[in-house]
Amino acid sequence: MLSIGNIEAQIDYINMKTFRFIGMALIAIVMCVNFTSCSDDDNEDSNVSKLIGTWYEVNSEEEQICFTFNSDGSAYTWVNTYGEPQEKYKISWSATETQITIVYGGKDGTETDNYSFDKTGNLVLGDYLFSRNK
Repeated sequence: MLSIGNIEAQIDYINMKTFRFIGMALIAIVMCVNFTSCSDDDNEDSNVSKLIGTWYEVNSEEEQICFTFNSDGSAYTWVNTYGEPQEKYKISWSATETQITIVYGGKDGTETDNYSFDKTGNLVLGDYLFSRNK
């Protein structure tokens, strides 16, 4: 026999299931928005990855400072004197989007400086300009 109490209980049960379904759908939507909003983090090291490679000081006639930055944090530096490469020194480096830290070792220690890239892709390191071309 159907009673008013049974019908009200069934309606409450259906309402509860509907409310639960809507709640789970909202949670799913929030999670999707949450994950897609983090996609900008993928380009975090874009400037850092541009540093990797060999750089030659621009506009130097007698002595040209040179760097090779490797992806594993190791690097080499040397000076070209009148176009002739001199002894290479092994160094290490790390960088953020705007600052680079170079560890020379020995008495020379550590140097941190701001860097950026100009419109042509040249490296601006402190007061110096570097190009990928000799």
